[in-house]
Formats: sequence, C-alpha cells, structure tokens
Amino acid sequence: VYLDTFGSNFDTTLRVFAGSCTALGALASCFDDACSVTQTQGALSLAAGTYCLVADQYSSAQTLGALTLRLTRGGRAGTAVGTGTGTVSGNSCSGTNASTPSCQSSSTAQDTGHYFLACPGVTRTVTANTCTGTTFDSVISLRAGHASSGATLACNDDATGCGTSNRQSSFTGASAVGPGLFWLQVDGYLSNCGAYTLGYTIN
Repeated sequence: VYLDTFGSNFDTTLRVFAGSCTALGALASCFDDACSVTQTQGALSLAAGTYCLVADQYSSAQTLGALTLRLTRGGRAGTAVGTGTGTVSGNSCSGTNASTPSCQSSSTAQDTGHYFLACPGVTRTVTANTCTGTTFDSVISLRAGHASSGATLACNDDATGCGTSNRQSSFTGASAVGPGLFWLQVDGYLSNCGAYTLGYTIN
C-alpha cells in the first residue's frame, strides 16, 4: 500500500494501525516528512485484514489545514529497492502469478516484485535487466501504481545479446514520474520461473 499527503498545506503525519478505527490495534507503521518537505510519503506491506489509517498534524501547536491524501493499493507483496545502481537475486518460483506483462500476454508464470518510490516533480530514469545470473526465459517490466493494472512504463521479453540464447530481458531509459509507487517485476515466458538476478539503475 502506497500513501502520501503531498498537496496538503500543513505538516502531516500518517499512522497505520491494525483493527478498526473504533478499536485501534497495534501500530503497523508511522510516516513523517518525505522528499525534503513536511508532507508524508511511505509504503508498507499489509496482510489481509482490517486497518485504520490516521492522518494527523505534526503537533497541536500547528494551525489546522487542508489535507490531500493519496492511497494506492500496490496489488502484491514486494521488496524495496533503493535509487542508484544495484542487483537483487531471488527465485521467482517462490512468488505468485500477480501480474501479466504487457509484452508477453502468454505468461502464466509466478513472478516477483521490487518497488521504489518517487517524489513530486522528480522523474526517475530506470534501466533493468536479467542478462546475468538468470536461469530461465525471463520477462521484466516496470509499472506505476498497481502491480497488475497500473500503467506499463517499460516491458521486455528476450533482448538481443542478453543471457543464454537471448532469452533474458533488458530495457533502458524508462521514465518514472513522481509522486508515486513503481514496480520492477521479474516474470517468465509461459510458465517459466527460477533463479534470477535483476540488475537495475534508478537515477
């Protein structure tokens, strides 16, 4: 689940509690200040159930203001990746079939998701590949917002010169325009899944 309060005109905080808002349970997460402003941005994984989202002002000394709240369901579990250049390894056979890549509609494979956030007014340039360390016919995609129904920003199945028999995938120069939640997803052709290494650059 992605949350932000950009557009609000006061210093905001966000808290997520287990249970209903009339019977608050344990605090699941708390967010305060993001993107060098006093508004809030965050993402967290929640198990099935009921939760209460509390939007508040930072302190009682502040003047009340107008709240703008954005909530986006991510549509899957995932792991966060940071900006810069990095790699992440895993096994997509331990995932779920949470999405179908737009460039390979025949995919019924299990897939995995890795997410990052972007601030307001920031465009992240994204490059990703599974060319090295991936053992199956892979597909990679970049989506905004919801992992299966969000806009596809990049998708590739089989890149020339990438991996064994050109069956791994790569894309360069995709744009992720903030604010929001973005997914890098490793999928497979047909039902293919297995060990992978996702290389990425998010600038």
